[in-house]
Amino acid sequence: MTTNGTAPADPPHPYTETGLARLMLSHAYQEIAESALGGIAPGSDSYAHPGEFVEQARRAVRRAEDALRWAVVYERERGTSWDDIGEALGPITRQSAHKKFADQVEQWRAPLDDPETVRLNGTPEDPRIPYPASNPEEAAGHLDSWLRDHTAASDSWARDDRPISGHLERHNTTSAMIIIGKYTARLLKDQLVPDPHKQADAADLHADLMERLAREGDAPPEAADWIAKGRARAKALRQTPGNGVTWEAMGDPGQGRG
Repeated sequence: MTTNGTAPADPPHPYTETGLARLMLSHAYQEIAESALGGIAPGSDSYAHPGEFVEQARRAVRRAEDALRWAVVYERERGTSWDDIGEALGPITRQSAHKKFADQVEQWRAPLDDPETVRLNGTPEDPRIPYPASNPEEAAGHLDSWLRDHTAASDSWARDDRPISGHLERHNTTSAMIIIGKYTARLLKDQLVPDPHKQADAADLHADLMERLAREGDAPPEAADWIAKGRARAKALRQTPGNGVTWEAMGDPGQGRG
C-alpha cells in the first residue's frame, strides 16, 4: 500500500516485438531530425570547410535510408505484405521489395527468434538486438523527453506526457503470462536439470500475473487454485538445494549441483 492508502499501480508489461520495431523507427526519425536541425541555421557557414554542406546532406540521406529500412521492418511486424510494401516503394514488385529489404528484416528477427538468453519476463536478451530495442524503457523515456523539448503548442502530441512510450504496443496480462514460457523453455535448453531457484522466480511471476488478471476481471474460475499451486511450487523449488546441472556436467554426477 502507498502512504495515501491506495494500492500501487501495476508495473507496465514489456513491449511487444511490434512495439520494439516502432521504437527503432521513432529513434531513426529522431536522428534524421537532429541531423536536419544542424543544417538549418547558416550562422556559421563562413567557418565551414569546402564540401561540408554536401557531407552534412549525405549524412541526412543515410539516416533517411536507415529510417526507410526500419519502416519496412515495422510494416512487416504489423503484418504488411511484401506486395503492399512494394506498392508503397514505387511501386515495385514484391520480389524487388523483398530482395532489397529482406536482409534487414532477417537481421532484426534473428535475435528475437533465437536469442542468446531470455529474461525472466520472457523477452529476448542478445547483443545483436540494436539500441534502443535492447533497452526499450530507458530509450523510450529519452525519446519522450526529446520530443517534448522539440514540440510546438500546435503539435497533436503537445499535451501528451508520454508521446512515445505511451503509444508503443505492449503485452497484455494474458500474453505476458504466455511469454514467460520462453524463459522456462530456455532454462530447459540451457541445463539438463534447470536451476530450481530460477524456476521458482518464473512460478512466482506467473502467479503474480494471474493475480493481476484477476484484478482486471479476466481470470478464469480456476485462477485461485492455480495461484495457490504456483506459490506452493515456487516455495518448494526455493527449498531445493543446488543450482541445477548443466549439459556439460551430465556425464559427471558430481558436477553442477553445488
